[in-house]
Amino acid sequence: MVDDILVTAPETPAPPIPMYPQFVETVIPDHCAAVRAYRGFIRPFTDDETARRVLRAITANESLQVSAGRLDSLARDLPIHRSEEYLVNMAIPCTVVVLEFSGTKHHSAYLIDPIQVPRFSANRHTWWKSKVAIDGIAIPELCVYSGNLFKYDSTCERLPQFLNQLSTYLAKHLIFLRTRMLYRLHKDGTLRMVKRRKPWELVRRGIPTLGQQLQWLGFWPGQVAPHGAAEHLHTVDPDDECWCNSGLSYQDCHMKKDQETVEKS
Repeated sequence: MVDDILVTAPETPAPPIPMYPQFVETVIPDHCAAVRAYRGFIRPFTDDETARRVLRAITANESLQVSAGRLDSLARDLPIHRSEEYLVNMAIPCTVVVLEFSGTKHHSAYLIDPIQVPRFSANRHTWWKSKVAIDGIAIPELCVYSGNLFKYDSTCERLPQFLNQLSTYLAKHLIFLRTRMLYRLHKDGTLRMVKRRKPWELVRRGIPTLGQQLQWLGFWPGQVAPHGAAEHLHTVDPDDECWCNSGLSYQDCHMKKDQETVEKS
């Protein structure tokens, strides 16, 4: 008679980010100072109705709930927003790569799909930062937030907080993509609409061959962080964290450079 042998199932490795199990560790891109890299997807909206509810909440400055990248709002009976009719097929997954650094520097994020197109818009949220080569393509870092405005909760891990903020950014970005119209910039500095889309008419990811005078402009819900040397000097306290997400104080980071930029202008 053979003794019974207790066989235990092999342990399943825990996800690297318990609150975001859809992310896995990936290869660190070349020529960057990251110590760890994660790749995964964030789908901010479950469906079109959720997208419209979130848009209303952001506009009304109501709080949002974020769960593994999905956004929603408990606020009800909020005013209908004029752009809601354009929020069609909003359950779009966004593939992103997130880099983690040692020291004080914050995490950084890169949108892989749907890919962003430089000069896609003149909107103030689409400032382009340093690029990293991912899958053989130079991808610009997303301006997820300004370091002096977004405050981390020191009692919680930073990476899930960063991904929650990234999810909110991507939700706003998708709303912008769905609401954009094509404008032409004239010599006198005025913008005139070239193409008005219908609510049911989806737009392509981008038109990289747009000339200097053609720009897609859309609705970006919520506030946009101050941008530019003069704005930084006016709004960032020297002892506050620098806007660039280095984790250093403004006076020990970009303050002197911003002062020099303003003096030269």
